[in-house]
Amino acid sequence: MTEVSESLQTDDKLEELSKRIDTLSEKIDLIGQQNDWLCENLQSLFLFVQQVGSNGGGIRGLLSAMKQGPSLTTNESPIEAIKVED
Repeated sequence: MTEVSESLQTDDKLEELSKRIDTLSEKIDLIGQQNDWLCENLQSLFLFVQQVGSNGGGIRGLLSAMKQGPSLTTNESPIEAIKVED
């Protein structure tokens, strides 16, 4: 009888650990998506700063870059699209 109860306890523990692993996997995926979003936006920011700097810097460089360059748009944050509960 004790072997059966120990087996059930082990199965419950394995199921609980499996759920925790799935939750952690989802959170790691979310962090990865946030890092991708951040890198894309930082790359756009550095491109913008380089463009402004090459046009003289400051307000004058900003206005010149706005006249010459393509429109700079930001990406939508994956944080807004996905919500993970703790």
